[in-house]
Amino acid sequence: MSTIKDKQAKAKALYCTGQYLQKEIASIVGVSEKTISKWKEEDGWESLQTSLLTTRENELKRLYKLLKILNDSIDEAGEEKIPINSKQADSVLKLTAAIKNLEIETSIAEKVEVGTEFINLVRSQDIELSKTITQWFDLYIKQSIK
Repeated sequence: MSTIKDKQAKAKALYCTGQYLQKEIASIVGVSEKTISKWKEEDGWESLQTSLLTTRENELKRLYKLLKILNDSIDEAGEEKIPINSKQADSVLKLTAAIKNLEIETSIAEKVEVGTEFINLVRSQDIELSKTITQWFDLYIKQSIK
């Protein structure tokens, strides 16, 4: 029999995939839709879901695309004009800094993926220890999002 904590953890995992409606999650874990809404609000599932679904790779692609558009517009200005104005230079600097940060930073999604794999390994050996690790890991992820 699943405890409330187990049901809440399963519901949270399902919600964060972005593939289920709250009604479906409630049915799967065996609680009311109102309970899912309460858990979602109390634990900030929406911000966690956003962090998980916004992968570093997608953000990098977007930033590289913006940088390309900006560089193309600078190139189109032609050599007869000053090739870049201060606003464009500032944009290039900000975009390149954001790209650099994303290339070296570990995303929330990657942290969750590694943590989940580790917890599953521990679970196969010691269920009680995996529950403790899961609680600490949830706290770690919540603090990483802030």
